[in-house]
Amino acid sequence: QFFVAVSRTKLYFLSTTVVMVDSIRICVLCMFFFECSTGKTLNMSSKKTESVRSASRARICANLDGKLRAVVDVHCPDAFPRETRVAGANLFDALWISSSGMTEPPQPQTALAGIQSAVASNITVVRMFAGLWGPNMNFWVENSSTYWSEFDSLMDAFDAHGLNVIMSIGYSDWWWVANEAFAEHGINETRNDMVLNATSVGRALAHQYFRDIVSRYLNRTSVLLWELGNELNLLVDLPPPACDPTQQCFNTAQMVAYTTTLAGIIRSIDPRRPISSGFSTPRASAWHQSVCPYTGKCTAAPDGYWGTDTVSRWLDQLEAQNQGMDIWSIHHYLDNKSCYFDRNNCIRNATLASIAAGRARQAGALLYVGEYGGQNPNFTGPSVQDQAFPAQMLQFQVADANSEGAFALSTIWAWECPTHREDMVCIWPKSTVPKEQGSARMISLLSDANAKLNPQSIGVGGISTA
Repeated sequence: QFFVAVSRTKLYFLSTTVVMVDSIRICVLCMFFFECSTGKTLNMSSKKTESVRSASRARICANLDGKLRAVVDVHCPDAFPRETRVAGANLFDALWISSSGMTEPPQPQTALAGIQSAVASNITVVRMFAGLWGPNMNFWVENSSTYWSEFDSLMDAFDAHGLNVIMSIGYSDWWWVANEAFAEHGINETRNDMVLNATSVGRALAHQYFRDIVSRYLNRTSVLLWELGNELNLLVDLPPPACDPTQQCFNTAQMVAYTTTLAGIIRSIDPRRPISSGFSTPRASAWHQSVCPYTGKCTAAPDGYWGTDTVSRWLDQLEAQNQGMDIWSIHHYLDNKSCYFDRNNCIRNATLASIAAGRARQAGALLYVGEYGGQNPNFTGPSVQDQAFPAQMLQFQVADANSEGAFALSTIWAWECPTHREDMVCIWPKSTVPKEQGSARMISLLSDANAKLNPQSIGVGGISTA
C-alpha cells in the first residue's frame, strides 16, 4: 500500500524505495524519513533503543553570579556549585509571534520586547512552546528552511539577553499535522494513531522534529532543560471522540510508552539536560477512569467513571503518568468547579502542589509547576483577590524550599501574551491597560519569592555555558 504525499518543498512516498520521476526525487516516509534536499535517510523505527540513560536525579545549579545549568545523574559541577530553585514565567507564544507559520507578517520585535521586559524584571527562567500550535506545524513540514531561520533568530535573542528557556517541544498534535500536510493523499489519522501506532505518519513526524530541535539547539547556552510537550495526560482514558471517533483514548501505560520513546530520542542526543513531562495535574478522577468503563456501572468503584480519587490513588496516578521523567510536571489553576479528594471538603487551592511535591520527593524527582494562575481569564490579576492563588503557590514553593522538598521550579501563566492579550490577563510591565494593572504587584511577588528561594544569590541570574 503506497501513497505519494506532496508538499511545497518535499515529496514523500510510503515505500522503502527511492525512484526518480521527471527529475523529482520521491522520498520515503514509513519506517524512514528521507529529505530530498540532502538525500539523508533517518531511521524512524521505534524498535531501535535510543535511550542512553533512564530518569534520574535532576538538579538546577547556579554559580556565584546566579547563572544556571540543569544536570542529571551528577552533583552540581564546580562551575555551578550551588543547587537552586527558581520562580519564573511562561513566555509561551514567543515562537508563535515570531514565526511566519502562525503570524503573518511575523513580529520578532514583539517577542524581543517580551524577552527584554522579562530580563529587566529579573525573570531568569521562561517556558516557551517550542513548536507552533496544532496543524500550523505543517509550516515546518513545507517550509523548514524559513521555520528554522526564524526560530534561530529567536534563540539568538534569548542567548544575547541571558534568559534561560525551558523548551516545551510538543507531543500532542502530530496526527493533526500529518492530516494537514498529507490530506490530499489519504492520510486521516487520529490522536490514538499517534500514541499507539509506532509506524503512523504522525509518530514519524514527532520523532523527526524531536531529533531536529534537540540536535539544532543542543549547544545553545539559553536552553535550560527540555520538556516533552503540554498536558497530554489530560486525555488519558477519556471517552470518544477525544482521541478517536469511536475508541476510548490511550491508557497511562500506553502514553508512558510513547513519552518514554520521545525522552529516549532526547537523551540519545543530549544526555546532560533533564527532561520534564509537561503534564498537568492528573484529573481528580484519574484512578476511577483507569478502572471503570466510561458508560454503565463500575464494579471497581461504585461512584463510577467520574468518581473522585482518594489522595493515595491520585498520587499513584501522578507517579505512574510521570514514569521515566527526570522532572515531574503539574499545571494547576484556581478552578471553582474542580474538586480533589473529597466531595464534601474539596481541595482546590495550591495545597495540591505540596501534596504532589511530597510524592515526588519520595520518588527522587523534582517537581515543576509549569503553569499556575488565578481563575481563567484573570490568571495574574488585576485585583489582589485574583492574585491570591498565584501568591499562595509561590508561598508553598518557598515553604517547600525551607524543608528541602522537591518543588524546585515554577513558571507562572503568563508573561506578555501577545497572541492572547484580548482574552486573558497576563503580566505586562508598565502597561496602562486596566486589566493589566496588577502586573507590578505580580512582578513584586515573583521577585520576593526568588529572594527567599535563593537567599545566598549574588547578582541577577543569567545563562550558563553549554
